[in-house]
Amino acid sequence: MTAANAFKRLTLRAVLRDVSPMVIRVVSMPDDTELTDLHEIFQTILGWSLDLGYAFRIHGKEFKSFRRRTRSQPLREFHLHRQEKFRYLADTLDLWEWEVRVLDLEDGVPDDRAPRCLAGRGAAPPEGCGGPRGYRLMLKYQQEGARVSDPALLDATVKWLAATHPEQPANTWDVLRDAVRDGWQSIDRRLEDSGPLHPERFRLREANERVAAHCVDRGVGDAHHAEMWRHRSWRVQRGEDPPRRRPPPGRARRWVVERTLSWLNRFRKLLVRFEKLRVSRLALLELACALIVLRQIIVIHG
Repeated sequence: MTAANAFKRLTLRAVLRDVSPMVIRVVSMPDDTELTDLHEIFQTILGWSLDLGYAFRIHGKEFKSFRRRTRSQPLREFHLHRQEKFRYLADTLDLWEWEVRVLDLEDGVPDDRAPRCLAGRGAAPPEGCGGPRGYRLMLKYQQEGARVSDPALLDATVKWLAATHPEQPANTWDVLRDAVRDGWQSIDRRLEDSGPLHPERFRLREANERVAAHCVDRGVGDAHHAEMWRHRSWRVQRGEDPPRRRPPPGRARRWVVERTLSWLNRFRKLLVRFEKLRVSRLALLELACALIVLRQIIVIHG
């Protein structure tokens, strides 16, 4: 193998934080994998399709999806060593935070550059469930059922709060009651959309089938790799190009995600995370989104 084609193969162990039961994935990939490709590989292994941005924190620096200078950096430029850790934030809205550790670093084989999932534990949470907190509430609602959202228990709790804080206006407790009721109804709808949750379920074969199909669709590898995947009884699918559609009349709306992340990047408080609590970070993000919407309303309606 020539020096130009030489590469190392990284074995990474990713653990999803603030989620129980534990969700773990062990992934192997070349060290010339760029951060964008690493994000796509993890999304494919988990079976997620929504791409709402990502952020890596390596050696104390943050590398985000909406920064062109950093999102194309390969892993080899960070000179990672065994047992070193870094953070990976998938989905900047739900804030799925992964702790990634380098388990092994070995010389790569020239004819084997495809990424693969080596092991795992626990099912991936459904997309759009509200992050770790929303996923925990969905599991609790599925286990306990109607006992969690008992209207009598809710009314008793609101009455106790009203008696404890008599200085609060009466309509405060009505708003609280409606908000809690709407929250449980939202969780019920999410369970209906996603189906029954099986948090302990993990299938290595299914994960590698998704990775193989993703690699073929992206043109990673060649016919030799496709034949190798078929030999391993992995299902290979090559997606067809979607039909081109004419843009709708009116104002074009392209690059919605990139544009929104660029707007959020203008808030310097969000560039570097100094908040220790997740709630504080989420509150600042919601405030920034509210300001963005307010500015757009002012522009449209004057």
